[in-house]
Amino acid sequence: MAANFPTQQEVDRFNYWEGYRNVNPQNLDAQQLHNLRQANYQRPAPPPPLVVPLFAGWAPAVVPAPPAPNLAQQYLIQNFLNSQPAELTSLQDSALAANWSSTKLLGSGAGGLVGLWEYRGPQAGKPRTTQVAVKETTRALPDRDLENEARMIQLLERVKTDHFMSGELFLQKLLCTYLWEKADGICVLEDGGEPFLDDRGRGAVFEKQGWQSKIHFDVKPENILVKEQREDHLKTPLSMEQFSKEWDALNWNAGGVAGEYSTKTNVWGVGCLMYSLVSLHEASPDPQQPFQPTWTLNGNEAQGITYGHDLNSFSGFYSTQSTDLVQECLYHVPAHRPSVLRLKRMVAEGKIAAVRAGAVADSWAIFLPSLPPAPAPAPAPGAPPARPGRGPRAHRCCGQNKDRKQTRCKNRVLDPKSPYCFKHGPRRP
Repeated sequence: MAANFPTQQEVDRFNYWEGYRNVNPQNLDAQQLHNLRQANYQRPAPPPPLVVPLFAGWAPAVVPAPPAPNLAQQYLIQNFLNSQPAELTSLQDSALAANWSSTKLLGSGAGGLVGLWEYRGPQAGKPRTTQVAVKETTRALPDRDLENEARMIQLLERVKTDHFMSGELFLQKLLCTYLWEKADGICVLEDGGEPFLDDRGRGAVFEKQGWQSKIHFDVKPENILVKEQREDHLKTPLSMEQFSKEWDALNWNAGGVAGEYSTKTNVWGVGCLMYSLVSLHEASPDPQQPFQPTWTLNGNEAQGITYGHDLNSFSGFYSTQSTDLVQECLYHVPAHRPSVLRLKRMVAEGKIAAVRAGAVADSWAIFLPSLPPAPAPAPAPGAPPARPGRGPRAHRCCGQNKDRKQTRCKNRVLDPKSPYCFKHGPRRP
């Protein structure tokens, strides 16, 4: 990589990520990028944490409403929901495939749509599966991503674990509940099984024979339904292993960051998720805000730079052990991040301590947007209008009824100068 002169596409890609990871990016040309790649990477001194915390005190989250889809997206979604996926014929005879209909759009992203189709036909011939999630690519030239995803889901389904969160119901809202579930989930990805703790709190896991570790590159609030769905799904890498500045140096693979994909990459994703839940402010820590903690994290000196803001400002709402653990998950160097078993052990200890202290689950309301302000009270009713003075006594109308008999109309006439009511005017006696 270092010996080749960069193409314009490589220059553009470098400048894009340079602006993503730096507050003051340097816009290089091809020669400057070539020179940069001939030198070894020198890690700069990390900046200190912000003196004034960004999150000064607790306040309910202010979540903006998701943008409405544009006309092209609306057409794409409607066309998708009006379609009849051919794959549904495998669940039933093709002659009865029309008994399936779409009921809702489950989600949309950078490359696809997911909808729910349900069986709405007669009981006779009813298939065993009556609800099917259908995912369709929206790319002009689809690749093999959907097929690979389908194979991955089938592979992970064999594990039969209960710790992949569906997002439909969150029965407990404690911070440690999310950490507990995500720790189990990424342990399944790594070893094909869930970790367990013995009576002494020591963690272990039975590795599945022949299991190949899996890495999830898209663990974020949007994907576990903790954040509003957005149409402009950002297709950008998440972890430092994918876009750190080390990639553009001669010794790019010497720092233990660039390309070091492992279960620690999944731990980074858990840290991003928990950072968002704690702060109720950002979807993930800003890569432009690295800092070196000047305090200990769970009793140990900080091993290097981490990302985001100091979470100590939330010490009155979450335990220091929890917020320190989140900060440890966001270490720049993957080797500095905690292992899955350490996550499991610390969360288990925190849950036990919370139960013994009589703690109760946090209300889900703390994760919801603020309620709109109450409408202003209606003004107090004023005094009733004065009753007008009594006028002249009304008299009976002199007009005739419809039968044209001499029966006088019974309507009262308010105008003392007229012998007729409003119905029998002077021109209609």
